[in-house]
Amino acid sequence: MKNKNFIFVILLLFVYASIYCNVNSAQSKKLSLIRDTEIEQGISFLSRPLLKAAKLDETGVNIYIVKDETLNAFVSGGQNIFINTGLITKTDDYSQLVGVIAHEIAHISLGHLSRIISANNKAKSEALIGALIGGAAALLGSPQVGQAFNYGGQHVGYRNLLGFSRAQENSADFSALKYLNNSGYNAEGLIGLFEKLSGQELLMSTDQDPYVRTHPTTSSRITNVKRHLESANYSPPNATIQVKNVYSRIRAKVLAFTKQPNETFSIYGESNTQVYARYARAIANFRELRIDAAHSILDDLIQDYPSDPYFKELKAHICFKSGKLNCSLTYYKKAIPLLPESHLVRADLAKVQIASGERGLLEKAIKNLKLALEKEHKSPFVWRQLAIALGKTGQMGEGSIALAEESLLLAKWNDAIRLAKRGKKLTSKGTTLWIRAEDIIAIAEQNKLRR
Repeated sequence: MKNKNFIFVILLLFVYASIYCNVNSAQSKKLSLIRDTEIEQGISFLSRPLLKAAKLDETGVNIYIVKDETLNAFVSGGQNIFINTGLITKTDDYSQLVGVIAHEIAHISLGHLSRIISANNKAKSEALIGALIGGAAALLGSPQVGQAFNYGGQHVGYRNLLGFSRAQENSADFSALKYLNNSGYNAEGLIGLFEKLSGQELLMSTDQDPYVRTHPTTSSRITNVKRHLESANYSPPNATIQVKNVYSRIRAKVLAFTKQPNETFSIYGESNTQVYARYARAIANFRELRIDAAHSILDDLIQDYPSDPYFKELKAHICFKSGKLNCSLTYYKKAIPLLPESHLVRADLAKVQIASGERGLLEKAIKNLKLALEKEHKSPFVWRQLAIALGKTGQMGEGSIALAEESLLLAKWNDAIRLAKRGKKLTSKGTTLWIRAEDIIAIAEQNKLRR
């Protein structure tokens, strides 16, 4: 399955609003993005039929996932969508998740977003996007699951400006039903999530999920959707086994990495022999430092499903964290041929190659990282790893410029300028690298002036 520019997870939730409902609370928070190939490709798979039904190009939609357990999402700078991990873990089945996706696709296809964007300060939105992209990190990189960024009220708090009208919400609901039906999904999941959230409307604001505070789910809205379903005679198709499996795997993985291990064990107990449950228990055992137990579960899964790359990827990661570099290299090399489109996994392999310190492996790491940068050129992690590998092989000029690229993505303008100037001195004048160093300096200086 191809990953066509789907950077991470679902399409918006039911809100095109602020990150949180009031500016003051937003200013005190930090935002952390995470990346994971399996989840990105899974969401791409679930979303593709809906985007097709809406006649939207999936390559034009960028999706990001935020490490935050509240049920919320937001969009900034156009079709750049951010969704909290809490949405995935709080849905009960695939129909609720794809119902959300369908509803938000409808907002895009009906032009609701463009109308709002035209009233927004796009420059501020794009500045936020740049900072957030720079903070993306791998899900498997726990315990620090992503780079955190402070975000201020100048970028958020547009509740009144960005909130959809009642008429827009109703039209999005009705279009979503058509997309769901045409995609072979059960449209009743949209109602299921409405009903799940409607019970929070009577709670005090501080106890509600941000979604409820910014986007009330009224009983009349639920009734309208139900009536529309009945009048339109929508069929309730059953999802394919693959759809259900993809959803279950996504939810289990996110939950196991973001919740406490004891909660994971409670939800996915030993009596549950489904693949996703075994997968979740392997992750929970790893996070509890029960390494042998994690390996045992993964070895069984690999034996049962030898063509599944993600079990091998997780085993490689656990081996690396346990200091078993040869084991890690072995399983990353087994996973990558099964994931030819995964530049993130290739970057993780490079990290292990760098840790080995062997000259031959360092050179392979540089090659892998440069391949990864073809798609992950906005990843500070990849640029830093490349800088480390280049430094260890004595390529100090190019290494300094790689660090300057990292600093540029992290909005560290002074560091970017300093490192790029160092790289220029160590690089032949007029070369591609030398010219890029000049570009970094110019970009950083321009951004300094804007502050």
